[in-house]
Amino acid sequence: MTAHPPSPALTVATSVHNGERFLDAAIDSVLAQSFGNFEFLLLDDRSTDGTAQIIAHHAQRDRRIRVIPSLHKGRVAALNSLFDAARAGWVAIVEDR
Repeated sequence: MTAHPPSPALTVATSVHNGERFLDAAIDSVLAQSFGNFEFLLLDDRSTDGTAQIIAHHAQRDRRIRVIPSLHKGRVAALNSLFDAARAGWVAIVEDR
């Protein structure tokens, strides 16, 4: 039987579309919080800029980050995917819009 990591106290969830300009700073801001018992879900919602590469770079640096695949069906579907993937009982949405 494989041991599962303990569930985080909080899920931080972000759906991003063409957020390259501010995404690094937004991710760094979340990761720098003094409260560290969280998972950070990031979903690239059909971006045509460097958003996917920025997300991948940060996911390699911090294991609290999980990249959630996009269904390419818009904002509501993206948020539903993030809620479905959340492991914590509380979800905080960080907006890019």
